[in-house]
Amino acid sequence: MNDIVKADAYELITAEKIIEYMTVFGIAAELTDNEKKQFVEVATAYQLNPFKKEIYCLPYMTSVKQANGQYKKVRKLSIVTGYETYLKRAERSGLLNGWNVEISGQADARTAKITIHRKDWEQPLIHSVILSEYKEDNRMWKETPMTMLKKVAMAQGFRLAFPDEMGGMPYAAEELPDEMTSETKKAEPSSAPADPGVVPDTLKNSNGEIELKPGDHKEVMKKLNKCKNEMHIQSYFKVRNAHTWTEEELKEQDEFISVLRAQWKEEADAATNIQ
Repeated sequence: MNDIVKADAYELITAEKIIEYMTVFGIAAELTDNEKKQFVEVATAYQLNPFKKEIYCLPYMTSVKQANGQYKKVRKLSIVTGYETYLKRAERSGLLNGWNVEISGQADARTAKITIHRKDWEQPLIHSVILSEYKEDNRMWKETPMTMLKKVAMAQGFRLAFPDEMGGMPYAAEELPDEMTSETKKAEPSSAPADPGVVPDTLKNSNGEIELKPGDHKEVMKKLNKCKNEMHIQSYFKVRNAHTWTEEELKEQDEFISVLRAQWKEEADAATNIQ
């Protein structure tokens, strides 16, 4: 494994922590030994915390051209960084001195231009991305193309402006094709209105039935990891309250819910900043 460096004064992302995450959320069972090793290596090398949604992985199938000209389906692993992680790392460096993203152009020729100022640079970094090169045929790109394009500009711009801190870091989901981030692209927006009377699919089993069972805490945590907005959390509370849980189980669930809510707030704040 790569040598592990401290992310900050309070947290150290170790291989054991990444393995715990993969076990708790059922990811370990879905990955090969080599894929698990890849994820551990990248997360520890860049000190990215999957419990805080700073990094996640997704196996996928893709077609690869063989020497004989035929195409073969090959399994690969997509490792993805949350776009807000780039901003947090830049701020933590102490060198960020302001940034903004601007949109210009028409139709598919629209561009997002990010300007990043560093305290130790005389001139800012200016980087542009064009819509036609990144848009995907999915709901998020169709409904909010400029927000998605701005996220691409942010991810690439901060990597370029802070190469020592972020060079080589995994890409953000918005930069990647659908096949590599299928679950993310289908995610519901975190701004969805809360309705405790509606139970999201993330809390149902394959038969469409609500399924939260005491004594199966790991399964519960896997379902919690799929919650995408406050509506999901409120629905989860309604189902959870019908069962009895240990103090330790409730504490772990509530702590993770706090992490989810904090992440959604960071995403909302960042989205407001780039609009």
